[in-house]
Amino acid sequence: MSISDKITKVDFFRRKTEDGKWNWDTGDFVGRPFKLSYTEASILTADAWKERSYGIPQGCFLLAYYDCDPDKQGLQEAILLRVLEPAELPTDRDVVSSMVEYYKDHIRTGATQQSQLDQYSRYEFSFSGVKCSVLGCFYLDDKSKLRFGADVENFFSAHHYSVVKPGDDILSFIVILTHVEQLHCDMYENALLPVALANKLVSLSAHPSSQILKAFAKASVSA
Repeated sequence: MSISDKITKVDFFRRKTEDGKWNWDTGDFVGRPFKLSYTEASILTADAWKERSYGIPQGCFLLAYYDCDPDKQGLQEAILLRVLEPAELPTDRDVVSSMVEYYKDHIRTGATQQSQLDQYSRYEFSFSGVKCSVLGCFYLDDKSKLRFGADVENFFSAHHYSVVKPGDDILSFIVILTHVEQLHCDMYENALLPVALANKLVSLSAHPSSQILKAFAKASVSA
């Protein structure tokens, strides 16, 4: 599939239905935000979710999808995030205190030889936080066309969002989009840098024919 096909045919708000419930089918679920603003987001994640998505590296892209009903296309949006660093959870102090006590006392309460932690403690210890920067927002316009805004005009309560680590097709689209934005050029209206350079090279006004012929003549004589 060509690059243009990837751009035009990607379904950014793809969903799947399992046991009567729908989930986002654009990547792996990795958590939910517990803090959200116009510039930053803090995500609650767990070891099991990170393992299923092959980890959450620093600098990777994530998408915070608004969990609206599938038929409400006007409300569909996905906030583009980039992972910065670990985030502190409100329960971290209690977890760290319990973990230190466990290490000190080495209490054997578990059922396995590898870990003597009880099931409830293992569950609590598996959660962690990730801090992300907000890069912009994907949404559908009035004609159901995908748009991207470099800022976030509005956001709902954090518990309404699901955070997904995008799959290959969605990730490729995001990477293409970010590179296209970097290639923007003010030389011509709404032009990209390669297009602007091509226009400049073939333009006789930028390279007058007399100067081109003169340069060619000098090169031919010296050769």
